[in-house]
Order: sequence, then structure tokens, then C-alpha cells
Amino acid sequence: MRRVGREGRAIVKSFSYPKSKDEVIEEVEKIARKEGGYFSDIVMELLEDYVKKHGKSQNPQTEITLFETGLEFAIPNLYRSKEIWEKFYNLIKKKSDFKELDNQLNMILNIHNKKDKEIK
Repeated sequence: MRRVGREGRAIVKSFSYPKSKDEVIEEVEKIARKEGGYFSDIVMELLEDYVKKHGKSQNPQTEITLFETGLEFAIPNLYRSKEIWEKFYNLIKKKSDFKELDNQLNMILNIHNKKDKEIK
């Protein structure tokens, strides 16, 4: 586990949490001690993982607020839940929009199937 400050001077940040989460904080502190690290190390690892998954350059995706505006082509991320995809599909009202989506999905499936055959 990486130590905060090893790469230079440590910067102190704070955060708040509800009292009901005291047990979680205490458990993270125990885990950090057991692993020979610090609470800050665990927090930093989680933050780095979050940025990797959600940062603009790594995962350009539509903001969830676009679904509320009724924009038909605010396409959800491929790995979103069934409920999100159903919400998206319920926004499609015109046959031409559905056909455009159908064309895109077929293109993706063709690429997927071609790759499947290559890696067998």
C-alpha cells in the first residue's frame, strides 16, 4: 500500500460523514492498520479507482441529467442497469429515432461478433 506523502509533501483534506457511518470508518482504520498503511492510503486508492472509472478522458459518458430533458439520444453507458436502459427506451417516441438506434446497435453487434470469431 502506498503511503501518502511519499511522493512529496502531503496535503490535508477533510470530509464529513453521518454518525451512522462511524462503524465503517472504524473498520477502514482497522484494515489500514492491519495492512501497515493509513486511512488516507485507502481513501486515495478509492479516489484513484473512481477517477479511472468515471473520469472524462477514460469514460466519456452522457450526464444522467440529459435523461430528464427527453433527449432521445442521450445513450446510457453500455454497462448500465436494465432499469436505466428501459428508461432510455421509454424516451424514444419516433420510429426514425428507433431506426437510427437500431442501426447503431447492429453495427456494434457486427463488430462484437467479428471479434468473437477472431479470438476463439
